[in-house]
Amino acid sequence: MRIFKTSSFGWIGAFIFLAAMAVSGNLLGQDGNPSGTTQGDDAPVAATSDKGATSEEEVPTVGIGKFFKLPFHVTVHVRAGYDDNVLYQPDQFRQGSAYVEPVVGIGYTFGNTRTQVDLHSEIGYTQYFEDIPDASNDFHPNVNLAITHKVSPRFTLSLAAYFAYQQSPDYTNGFIGVDRRSGNYFFSNDKLSASYVWAPRFSTITSWTFVGIKYEDAIVGAFQNRTENTIGNEFRFLLLPTTSIIGEYRFEFVTYEVPSPQSRNSTTNYFLGGIDHSFSPRLSLSFRGGVSIRETEDSDSAKLDPYGQGSLNYTAGAHLTLSANLNYSFQEPDVVGTSGRTSLQTGLTASYKVTPRIVTNLSVFYEHDENSGQQTFFFIIPGFSEDILSLSATARYTLNRSWGLEAGYEYNTVTSGQSFRDYNKTKFYGGANFQF
Repeated sequence: MRIFKTSSFGWIGAFIFLAAMAVSGNLLGQDGNPSGTTQGDDAPVAATSDKGATSEEEVPTVGIGKFFKLPFHVTVHVRAGYDDNVLYQPDQFRQGSAYVEPVVGIGYTFGNTRTQVDLHSEIGYTQYFEDIPDASNDFHPNVNLAITHKVSPRFTLSLAAYFAYQQSPDYTNGFIGVDRRSGNYFFSNDKLSASYVWAPRFSTITSWTFVGIKYEDAIVGAFQNRTENTIGNEFRFLLLPTTSIIGEYRFEFVTYEVPSPQSRNSTTNYFLGGIDHSFSPRLSLSFRGGVSIRETEDSDSAKLDPYGQGSLNYTAGAHLTLSANLNYSFQEPDVVGTSGRTSLQTGLTASYKVTPRIVTNLSVFYEHDENSGQQTFFFIIPGFSEDILSLSATARYTLNRSWGLEAGYEYNTVTSGQSFRDYNKTKFYGGANFQF
């Protein structure tokens, strides 16, 4: 079977550039006005004097004590704590260390009636006090970008892009790598979509999703480095004011960077149905279910598997938000020697404002994998199961408008059918943050 080829992470840059070009006309303004001003609801209002008359002469100048507000938001974190298993190793090989971690975060939000841009980026570095060679370069920046642009009342373009360079596994943002520290890696998860309302009750959403991972370690990279491209189309019918029924088709092609004797490149067709329902303004449900049909490059046979994906979101006023996610599917392998895995993944995140000054966050992730065995010309690798649990909790206390205190706790554990893969890891920290 012919497999489409993708080049590299260079796609990501072109991907974001094209989306930015699509909305650049609106970002620059209407009718070629580079200042971004328009003759409508979005037009800025001239400043008024104390007497009520408008004045265009009152321009801030040096020395009169007037300052412009920064167009972006900056937060600086300094954390110190202890990690009892830096390298995610079994108990007999674990290495712990105290550490210090400075992190700088930058956020920028732009919006008008047609375009919304939300950009957040973090740059962090972890310095361990113990000499652990494989953890000497713990530099971890990331970028999170979201753009939504209304081309017309019926036609909307949107982009969600995430890019990270890090060392530890991350169970958020659609992570596809291995469940333990395996050197530095690049990871990206990006989705470009176009929605169109054809009739008051009927609309479609066409999307392209790019997911890629690249490890710097040659051994790990030979097994894991790959790109996953998915083209999909949703057909949505508004059955009730609070309920939409959905039919969806997706086509996915996976391309590995390093070829192997038994090619792992594959194509998968998804045939799904589902529902989006709002029980109330505070509670909403989304679900997709169906089948996936997967074919590998060197095989004429197809593998049929069930597929399920769901999410539940709840907001209780301004104090509590809850989000739960569920996914059941056949996925690419994350253990050397296996041909794939049937995976059940569940996640729960919660945020609770205890008081106006104290905010707490909780995140729980659980995954059960049934790893498929593999038969080669020389030996047989049996299948095995594996359970992953990741838990994190944070709390922040606001001292004043700029300063705050924070604390966090993380726990990760893997229980595997192959005992040498078991590990437990605990991490805790305290620190301060400053924002402006």
